[in-house]
Amino acid sequence: AEGLQIGALLSTCVDACQRGCTEIRSVQAKRYAGEGLEVELKNKDDVKSALTEADYAAQAAICGSLRA
Repeated sequence: AEGLQIGALLSTCVDACQRGCTEIRSVQAKRYAGEGLEVELKNKDDVKSALTEADYAAQAAICGSLRA
């Protein structure tokens, strides 16, 4: 069995992060253009539990990148 290639792992993680950031910036740009932001609360009594469309888009981009 081969050892873990740390350079390849780091490159993959950085790429995944950049893809997630791109999604977040895209949602932010729409907000600046006047569009609303979809928000869902995991706990209806705790505003700190908010999940936004940016969260979901970034998660999908990151997971998709890591699976590729």
